[in-house]
Amino acid sequence: MRSRQRQVLGVLVVIAGVGLGIWAFWPKAKKDATKESQSPGTPGPGGREEPIDVSRTSRPTGTSPMGTADILTTTQPYAAASLIPAEAQAIYKRGKQLMDEKKFIEARVELSKALASGHLGAPEEADAVNLLSKLAEEILFTRKIVDGDPYALQYMVQPGESLEGAPPKGIERRMGLHVPSQLILRVNGIRRPADLQAHQAIKLIRGPFHAIITKSKLTMDAYLGDVFVRRYRIGIGAKETPTPSGFYHLTLGGKLSGNNTPYTPPVNSGLPMKTLLPKDPGYPLDAGGHWMSLTGIPEKGTNIPTGAGYGIHGTNDPTSVGKAVSHGCVRLLDKDIEEVFSLLYEKWSTVEIRE
Repeated sequence: MRSRQRQVLGVLVVIAGVGLGIWAFWPKAKKDATKESQSPGTPGPGGREEPIDVSRTSRPTGTSPMGTADILTTTQPYAAASLIPAEAQAIYKRGKQLMDEKKFIEARVELSKALASGHLGAPEEADAVNLLSKLAEEILFTRKIVDGDPYALQYMVQPGESLEGAPPKGIERRMGLHVPSQLILRVNGIRRPADLQAHQAIKLIRGPFHAIITKSKLTMDAYLGDVFVRRYRIGIGAKETPTPSGFYHLTLGGKLSGNNTPYTPPVNSGLPMKTLLPKDPGYPLDAGGHWMSLTGIPEKGTNIPTGAGYGIHGTNDPTSVGKAVSHGCVRLLDKDIEEVFSLLYEKWSTVEIRE
């Protein structure tokens, strides 16, 4: 009799446990399903798009010491050797078709790939540059965020946060964006870093940017990852003091600006290795003192060390842009050096110099 009572009691305990489990987990499962059905950034109540709060779901900061091999793990412009001319033409046509279909994110990837290959004819190249520049102006350099854009996200500023500075309060470094704060301010129409407000929704851009310099065309193309952004006219080294081709990255600590930026000629310039200041004869930088030092990437076969004196800078002789007359550095006009300075990021931005 007692044995039967114990069996009945055991059955009742099991039934009660199952009932409690269903009661405890059913509401939560329903709630989670509702939450998952609404993806981040989709319209919330009232049809208004809700800003994505990624303040605690950031990417790695990238502030720990890393070698140049790690820099090459970032998304780069497509290498010229990776495509043959026929493939570049086919990709260009596919990009044009995607533009007609208003699939702008997909179109810019294809057009950028074709352009970076270096294998487009002159008319197709000019068309790709024009289309991609317009897309960058509309999609990148505004507060607009297009669905599916892997390089842009909306962020809700938390109390006490700033764009610059060390984590956890410094947004850019904590999230590992590898983008200068000047660009984020510009995109969001914010004049000064101090004007950033708590609970303000801003657009962030995931970098880094890179550059491809083509000496034969006297051009510099800026890329965000593998997406073309802008083309600039440049000045390069003279025949006697050429700009060395190869693969570089921006030197850590080698990005300077201001009215007292020092300048040291490149090692092969034939000039005395003497540091010049703005007041000294022969000082070549612009009034803003913009200078970005370049260091070769050994893993890509370029062994030019930090301190060799090669870099990208503004110029006090705007007539030299579009010519091969420098001592080996790359020169840009005032308005262009200011923009490029706001794109390229120390250590993480790469610069490929082609013939």
